[in-house]
Amino acid sequence: MEGSEAQNVPLSVSTTTGVPPSSESRMFVEVQRADTKATALCGVAGALLAITAGTALSTPVHSSRLLTAAVALVGTLLGAALVSALTALRPIFPKDDALVWREEFVGGGRHASASVPRRPVNCTELPEREAALTTLARRKFRAIKAAVDLTVGAISVAGLVLLLILLAS
Repeated sequence: MEGSEAQNVPLSVSTTTGVPPSSESRMFVEVQRADTKATALCGVAGALLAITAGTALSTPVHSSRLLTAAVALVGTLLGAALVSALTALRPIFPKDDALVWREEFVGGGRHASASVPRRPVNCTELPEREAALTTLARRKFRAIKAAVDLTVGAISVAGLVLLLILLAS
């Protein structure tokens, strides 16, 4: 299994026309990948936070102050990780959201209804649209990176809590 999967390789965008995917399409796929990673991270951080809350509630009243502080620190780190991952999932639209969400991306490409007027694709908008998607993807990946760092920190402190419990018993 080692070395069988390449890391950080961009996904290919499948097209039905046989035309190579544009950089705009690739950026949209990157935004979708960021959302998928943030969703998984929300699940992990939320589950660990629930376990930490259960541990904090089942801790004896007269337990060590260091143990109580460590469990509180784990809960705080996991809560911050969950907030950071949810920030990545929160939709943030540029001022001109039509630059990002074209009809092809939301399902209205070929089968758009007559009630929805189609915007003509202006060649000068393509770099702006790509820049908006790049900014959106970069913002999402920054929030995900912070959430992963906080989760790793919380798991490290939780390991120290387990060590304290083993040493105290």
